[in-house]
Amino acid sequence: MSEIASLIVGPGAIGTLACLQAQTFGSVLVHQHRSALKLAESLRINNHSYPLDWQLYNDQCEPDLIWVTCKAFHVFESTQTLLTRFPQACALLLNNGMGPQQSLKQQFGARVIIGSTTSGALPVSTGQYQQTSFGETQIALDSNHSIQKKLQALIAIPKPPLNIRAVTSIEPVLWQKLMINACINPVTASLQIHNGKLLEVQYRLELEQIIAEINAICRATGRDEIHNGLESVLKVAQFSQNNWSSMAMDIKRGRRTEIDFINGYLLELAQTAQVATPRLQYWYDRMTGQQKSSQS
Repeated sequence: MSEIASLIVGPGAIGTLACLQAQTFGSVLVHQHRSALKLAESLRINNHSYPLDWQLYNDQCEPDLIWVTCKAFHVFESTQTLLTRFPQACALLLNNGMGPQQSLKQQFGARVIIGSTTSGALPVSTGQYQQTSFGETQIALDSNHSIQKKLQALIAIPKPPLNIRAVTSIEPVLWQKLMINACINPVTASLQIHNGKLLEVQYRLELEQIIAEINAICRATGRDEIHNGLESVLKVAQFSQNNWSSMAMDIKRGRRTEIDFINGYLLELAQTAQVATPRLQYWYDRMTGQQKSSQS
């Protein structure tokens, strides 16, 4: 099986996991989305440190696979630009939120591979990340495109750090991830609490109300309801209990959050379907207000 040359867009937390995974397939380059971009040198998994073998893109080769691990608000423009620039490449989307995936799939068809991951990492020192969530990554390989066929063979046995496996339908996976993000991210970000705090009984009713509103949107838009929603949210809160959510970190650092692609996406669907979503709206309004304050 020939190698796959990778290009990573967004060399942060998920990007470091993608690098360690991708470097077992072939060479790894990084799209330089800003000047003076510094790459992590290693990824720590449990008590072992693994060197990251990646470098900034140098125009000397064309990638086969573009790993899109950046923030949701950069996904569409970055992916569209790179897929146009590299007409033989495919893009694997591992971003949070919803919206860009569907638009890109409509435009580029089989060249877009939609995925979702529950693995995660955090920076622990200059040049090093630590894997903090040990989940899995599900991707939809839905065509005979040459890169998809290569990737299918290379992920036949799921391996750390991403534990990639192919699924026949990605939409239920995306919706479950969207629900988990809508429950965990805005609440932990707004209150500036670790994910594990949501395991406390005082947050149970709030989580149940958010999940009920999302299932109402699912029913109104002809989608299957998300079963065992609360159980799924609490499971993620449990295995990431010492973590800050990505949105909580964005608020801490005065950065733009992905709220428009999580609650915002759900609220647009709810408005079209005329579904009342007061709790989703509450956390959206609260987060957008805090986002403005943190950036001022």
